[in-house]
Amino acid sequence: MPSGCNLHLGVLTSPNYPSAYHNNVNQTWILCGTTSVNACLRFTNFYLESSYDYFKLLNQQNVVVSRYTGTSSPPDLSSTTHIKLRFTSDEIVTYSGFRAEICSKPSKTSCWLLAIVIFKLCFRYVPCPLQPILREY
Repeated sequence: MPSGCNLHLGVLTSPNYPSAYHNNVNQTWILCGTTSVNACLRFTNFYLESSYDYFKLLNQQNVVVSRYTGTSSPPDLSSTTHIKLRFTSDEIVTYSGFRAEICSKPSKTSCWLLAIVIFKLCFRYVPCPLQPILREY
């Protein structure tokens, strides 16, 4: 996990992971943070066709901010705003794709206090308002 006080919230994978992803994939997700909690991604596996298949980060104007390809995992990602994530593949070669852990990290609040609040909310089966949200776009 990225450094700090983190809560593991789930996993984001390329389609069909750990088997090979399909040709001509164009998949977009939005990871939403809040002003008090950073949305974080940490890649544990990353294997794309170099120079043809990409994992991209886009800003709110849909401009590509970063793009990653090949076998070098992207750095840990963290944001208090919306992060648009896009995975694209071409029409020929496919590999196993990627796997990333989704976590939340308090940006301004005490870790212990926030962890206790989230623990109480989550284990009462009430939606956790402080968690980042992952939506398919």
